[in-house]
Amino acid sequence: MKIYFLDQGEFVGGAECFLIDFLNCLSEKDTQQVRPIIIGGKSDNYKDRLKNNNIRILDFDYPQVAGGVFARVLHLKKLFGAAKKLKKLTKGKKQKQFFSNTPRTHFVMYLAKKFFRIKGRWIVMFHDFTIPKFLVRRIAKTSDILIANSMATRNYLREIIPASCYDKIRIIENGINIESLPDAMVSQKLEKVLVLGRIDQRKGQIYALRAINILQKQGIDISFDFIGDSVANDKRTLKYQQECKSFVDATLLQKVRFLPETKEVFKTINEYDLVLFLPTEPETFGRVVTEALAMKKMVLSFDQTGPREILQNYYYYLGREGVSLKENPFLVTLKDSNELAEKIKFLSENSESCRTLSERGREFVSKNYNLKETKKRLLEIL
Repeated sequence: MKIYFLDQGEFVGGAECFLIDFLNCLSEKDTQQVRPIIIGGKSDNYKDRLKNNNIRILDFDYPQVAGGVFARVLHLKKLFGAAKKLKKLTKGKKQKQFFSNTPRTHFVMYLAKKFFRIKGRWIVMFHDFTIPKFLVRRIAKTSDILIANSMATRNYLREIIPASCYDKIRIIENGINIESLPDAMVSQKLEKVLVLGRIDQRKGQIYALRAINILQKQGIDISFDFIGDSVANDKRTLKYQQECKSFVDATLLQKVRFLPETKEVFKTINEYDLVLFLPTEPETFGRVVTEALAMKKMVLSFDQTGPREILQNYYYYLGREGVSLKENPFLVTLKDSNELAEKIKFLSENSESCRTLSERGREFVSKNYNLKETKKRLLEIL
């Protein structure tokens, strides 16, 4: 049976990392059984990260969906065209499955099912909360399996879809391949801070910049690197990137760099002492948090759905391991640059706290977010 993985792959975010990691950990026997074919995978970074040479990638465009009324009408027409093309591309395969991984791939697959009667079992992987609720309900009714990447995502789905579809839901969290990680280096002091993720209003880079402005006025000497790209065909992210850089220029911030997306995430994280993850809107998971913890790095995150659940679990884990904490030190009030600056300052002046809070990160991730378990659960479904 062939399995078509629909993944636009125009950049490599959490959803793309999930699928790439799963496919890379497949053995030769697994690959023969699953017979995966990726439809999409556009970016060079996506292709470079896919190390499993037994997987084909078929070029495919998933049209945009954002914009005004006129743009949306045009996008809808293109979406129908993509759905028709998808059916033609996969025609003739009697036994097949489809695994859609991102909102636009869900849209195209839904149209292919509903209007072009494409045949095959459909598995939907939910990594975000951005799909209109009416469409989530229709997808739930049309698909065969709904995979939630966290308890928060499962709860979100149960609030929207009909009760008759509840039995379609499975939970598979984003796992990390612990065995493939480089040795982690616990930081001895706080000198370098990493803000990791695509440049997007929802990722909160501007709040980090405001905190840096506060810290530098207080004479705190720390460097900050923002690693990630805006989305080339998304004008909102391009505008936001320019706003962030203009803020740096206007406030004369020092030791601030904007660097492109990295292909070696864990090696990159290892070069820093603190990782910031600042989503302004709910996330289904918060992969950056588990990546940083796996490299034994201190993490600060906005108190937002997704990272909140992971960092609460880690907080309780530390308590069971004998690390007594009055409150969760990893969470910062949403959009509060002043509190963010205060916590960064405290960590820079209390290096021992930074080490104590981060040194158990990898064992926590290994026990709770291991790729072995992700692979096992997903293969059972496929």
